[in-house]
Amino acid sequence: MRPGEACRLTLDDIDLVNGVLQILDTKFGKSRLVFLHPTTATVLGHYLQVRRDWVPTTARACPTLFVNSRRGPVNPDGLSAKFNKLAAVAGLTTKPGHRPPRIYDLRHTYTVNTLDWYRDGHDVQARLPLLSTWLGHVDPASTYWYLHAVPELLALAADRLDPRTDTHTAELPS
Repeated sequence: MRPGEACRLTLDDIDLVNGVLQILDTKFGKSRLVFLHPTTATVLGHYLQVRRDWVPTTARACPTLFVNSRRGPVNPDGLSAKFNKLAAVAGLTTKPGHRPPRIYDLRHTYTVNTLDWYRDGHDVQARLPLLSTWLGHVDPASTYWYLHAVPELLALAADRLDPRTDTHTAELPS
């Protein structure tokens, strides 16, 4: 999800029984479902129990899934600063000369790791519309941007187009 989409989630958008989030009002005006890993559903279930105890269930209560310290909606504009503080507390470090992790890097890393379908020999063309839907892109062409961001993936894609040219032997970064 995009950070703003997560901030706009309401309590009605989550279905823990089926492990699904409903994303409405996306960047491109589309709606989609995001399927949760069972461990994520468990953690969200615990969060909802804590939230119910902390945020009163009145008509004026905040409807968003995630709330701030004042029991109101989380402002997406402040997420980067909060993420930076969490990363520091978690002890995430970077090599000298590299930028520190950003909240959008989580989405990027997920996408690049999923596009590792190229190395695994899967039919990426058949699966790309699914990944585009998961990401909330207008069409698969928007998802191809991630190939350009990672030269190793772009080389793997090129090798798929012309298998006679085995030009790529480097490993993808982990």
